[in-house]
Amino acid sequence: MKTAITILTTLFCAATLHASDSFSWTTVAIGGGGFVSSIVASPVEPNLFYARTDVGGAYRWDNGAKRWISMMDWVDLSERGLLGIEAIVPDPKSADKLYMVAGTTYWNEGRSAFLRSTNRGASWEVIYTWDTSGVKGAKRELFSAHGNGMGRGNGEALAIDPLNPSIMFYGSKCRGLFRSTDNGSTWRHVDAFTEAAGSDTTWNGSGFSFVTFAPGRSDVLYAGFLRSDNNVFTSTDGGVTWSLIANRIKPSTNGGYTPELMPQRVAITSDGKKVYITFGNGAGPHTMAWDEGWGAIRDWFNRGAILMYQPEDGQWFDVSPENFIDPGDNSDAAYYDEDSVYIACYGGISINPDNPLELVASSIGYRAAQFWYVDSNDTWKDQWGSNIYYSSDGGASWTPSFQYYWMDGGVYPTTRQMDENGIGWMASSSIHWAGCALMDPFNPKRVIVTSGNGVFATEDITAFSFDSSLTPVLRQNTVWKVISHGIEEVVPEEVVSIPGGPLISVIGDYDGFRHDDITEYPYTRHPTNVSGTLTHLGSTRALAYAPKTGRLVKAADARSVNPTGYNDVPISPLQFSDDSGRTWSAGTYETISADYKKASCAAISADGQTAIWTPSIKTVDGSDVSGYYPVQRYANSAWSQVAGIDGAFVVGDPEDADIFYAYTGRNGSFYRSTDKGITFVKTATPGTSERRKFRVAPQRSGDIWIPLGINGLIRSIDGGATFSAIPVVTECEAVGFGRAADGKSFPAVYIYGTVEGVTGVFQSIDEATSWNRINDDAHEYGGLANGEFVIGDANRFGVVYMSTAGRGIACRVPSSMVESRKEMRSDLRDAKVSWRIEKNVLHIYGLKDAPRTVSIYSLSGRRLFHCTYSGAATLPLRTLLRSAGACVITIGNGRNLSCRKIISIEP
Repeated sequence: MKTAITILTTLFCAATLHASDSFSWTTVAIGGGGFVSSIVASPVEPNLFYARTDVGGAYRWDNGAKRWISMMDWVDLSERGLLGIEAIVPDPKSADKLYMVAGTTYWNEGRSAFLRSTNRGASWEVIYTWDTSGVKGAKRELFSAHGNGMGRGNGEALAIDPLNPSIMFYGSKCRGLFRSTDNGSTWRHVDAFTEAAGSDTTWNGSGFSFVTFAPGRSDVLYAGFLRSDNNVFTSTDGGVTWSLIANRIKPSTNGGYTPELMPQRVAITSDGKKVYITFGNGAGPHTMAWDEGWGAIRDWFNRGAILMYQPEDGQWFDVSPENFIDPGDNSDAAYYDEDSVYIACYGGISINPDNPLELVASSIGYRAAQFWYVDSNDTWKDQWGSNIYYSSDGGASWTPSFQYYWMDGGVYPTTRQMDENGIGWMASSSIHWAGCALMDPFNPKRVIVTSGNGVFATEDITAFSFDSSLTPVLRQNTVWKVISHGIEEVVPEEVVSIPGGPLISVIGDYDGFRHDDITEYPYTRHPTNVSGTLTHLGSTRALAYAPKTGRLVKAADARSVNPTGYNDVPISPLQFSDDSGRTWSAGTYETISADYKKASCAAISADGQTAIWTPSIKTVDGSDVSGYYPVQRYANSAWSQVAGIDGAFVVGDPEDADIFYAYTGRNGSFYRSTDKGITFVKTATPGTSERRKFRVAPQRSGDIWIPLGINGLIRSIDGGATFSAIPVVTECEAVGFGRAADGKSFPAVYIYGTVEGVTGVFQSIDEATSWNRINDDAHEYGGLANGEFVIGDANRFGVVYMSTAGRGIACRVPSSMVESRKEMRSDLRDAKVSWRIEKNVLHIYGLKDAPRTVSIYSLSGRRLFHCTYSGAATLPLRTLLRSAGACVITIGNGRNLSCRKIISIEP
């Protein structure tokens, strides 16, 4: 419940920690946010699920804690690409064994690997299959992977023999089919498949969509190839020979147009008599924006079908739940003959292993109204997304989970079908890009689906009925809950720790968040007021803070929005907040050209009156072109162009509101402005760097630190006139500052870099005289990647945040907070007790016949107060604790927790 007291960030208090205090690494709680490519289930142990993602590694489901556990935080900078998981398969005989194929073409020169674990992903053996640099040993060019490439939501292209797990097949994207007979230690190319298919890859470079053994068979395999024709193959001799499955149905429109359908996923009945395959006219969500070397790719992904194949007689049948080729709901028949007309396609397919008639499938496309219950006035919001279908008769008929309920008088669901399940900002989101739909093999009523923003599940896919008195007759009562707890897959671009306030973040794909408590999921994304309507702006790449006034500025990619659904409104590239990120405002119809887009930098003067924006994209002849474009200045509600520092990274001085600094790493030049950013003058040439984010020490004018990559770290204490190297730091990707250690006056300095031959996150409490590594080999997160930041907390010594390629915001916090977070189970919340805090007094209600224990801890984990109450309780916190500051309050009965909050006891 909401209380009158300000709930502080977990990492905020006036107290200090000592360097000897225990810290642990974790991630800031956001919950989902990125594309989850697939969910797989162990065939031998109930409730054992694994998830793979496109950029954030892989996870194991902890059924007791009801959250996902990351299995890839050990990935170091040289292995970052392994966070792109292309395939994940549990062992068919051992619950402890797990296998993956991982790699990303644009990281680490495409370095890829086969990984195997004997302890459920707690540790891994990495067998490199592609490493042209030889960094990880001898050079290898066997096969590469691309977990974030086209087709990343398809089925697993790694197949394990169900009777002999030493035998495996892997269908690569570009190099053909491979076979291992020693549990993945070595691999050999299967020439027979190339002969049957006529190629090692497909025209779009996506290769295989799936490779699988028939249930309980070592001799029968199936493979999908991501091309429009001749795309499903089989082997009946254990993969020695392969042949095309002929006579596949090719659905067409009434006008004769035949979409080029490609296989996505496969499900086979336990007796092997029926093979169900989902199809879409593309490689699978979705065409990547970057050039993968295959030229222009027309990947509409807007038509599809579910086809069933019978191996005994070679017949194919169309068992699609809906007609996604020609739905026939447009009077112009020729309308559906246009290949660009958007309908939808199919992705996920799964079968109950104990009942071959029971299936689930998913669509990919915005064809279903997912209704969220908005408030107690029976207000509903329809959010369009994918549909999930259930069949109990082998695909002869299907029941959709979502349908559009509007009829005469407006009929809405009788059940709250969508549930954010404690991840507040996910409310009114949608299940979309649902490439995988998994029926729990031990509990077939439970279905888990992937989405572009996380994972959803229902405990009863059969919770529907039919009412003959109404049209439509279906009454759907399935409840879909967000279960992305533990999955942190956003791409953080920047964070600000506000002195005396919360952590603020900006995020790729999503606006960003105000983190009042980094152990709890945010209630909402940044809401921005556009012409009186609060809206979300999407990808936001830059953030800055004015220390003299507390004003924040962020820069979203969006240059126009449609907040009311009627007209597009052009908006400023900068948005401002004067309430520590609770609300934001954006100017409209301003003079700055709409051709400039996507910030590489946002800066603000110390008094918050002047802001600087550096665009990285310009629209030229209708195309977006990256470049080093003129820096733009915003003051007094007017825009002007800054000359001479094109493409520069700019920072405002924290003490002098008239001064800005700028650095252009490509030519190594440093600049200073003393007229609030109107003009800049070159002051030095500190050196070139691929790193752009330099920092100025807080509460110190002109104390500038620049990470120069392979050239180390340099510092200026005279406003950029001269620079000197920081000894022993041989490489540096990022630098940042945090609260000073107890007894120290200079802020703690944090870097991501190399010190005495060791690369990691380092801390200095003595103004860079000495350094201490504060992460370890188990917590490397693939390095900083896009966000390029490592920032200390302004309120808590020793706490630090770092960017990742797709694992959210990694953070180092007191170990007690990590342990308390583990104890917080989402299924054990205590709803019987309510409480509030007002003027340093804790009021607890609902204790009659329900005794509860109140405990208060320091932020380092020391218990300060502990007592059990059986009646209404009123606790004067200031009297109990005898001192002001932040602390942790828990209320519970030893198992269930009514609350666990970080609060501030005021003087």
